[in-house]
Amino acid sequence: MRIAIGGFCHETNFFSDVTVSRAEMDASTREGETLVKGVTGAHTYLGGFVDEANAQGVEVVGTHFMGRKPSGPCDPEGVAYCRDRLAQLLREAYDKEPYDGIALFMHGGGSAEGFPDPEGIMLEAIRENCRRNSKPFEYAFLLDALHNEQDQGITIDTARCFFKSDKRRYIIIDAPGHIEFLK
Repeated sequence: MRIAIGGFCHETNFFSDVTVSRAEMDASTREGETLVKGVTGAHTYLGGFVDEANAQGVEVVGTHFMGRKPSGPCDPEGVAYCRDRLAQLLREAYDKEPYDGIALFMHGGGSAEGFPDPEGIMLEAIRENCRRNSKPFEYAFLLDALHNEQDQGITIDTARCFFKSDKRRYIIIDAPGHIEFLK
């Protein structure tokens, strides 16, 4: 089994009028094997995914991941670059050897002028890749059950999803706010 990983993680602080520059976004980006090695052993969504994939003998293919701490809105050029680069590297990885799935970390709290939903435009680019490869695009988990959450693309209520493998039990928690919410 072969799984591609990537994503975009930026929470916009709307009280800040300082735009995150393309250079700052580039400095927060990892690609390819650097991405895989950088998250291996880290206590993050992608890190946990990669650790378990490695334990199960799954090949993990790094693509493009931009992750920043909360700050002002992103530079629109940087968002467009992240969208295009993620789509490009997913296409290249698939063309080299087809993968069986994609695991993305898409925070869902970013903003940029002209891109009110940066993560959404990235998912559209990925859907287009899937269409070109004649592969269905499916969400692994749809945790936002309230209509307001789905319409606005935000998390209002806490949701949990349980599953297990032969070696571990898992819980995916979707909660509004930051990790402090769970402390």
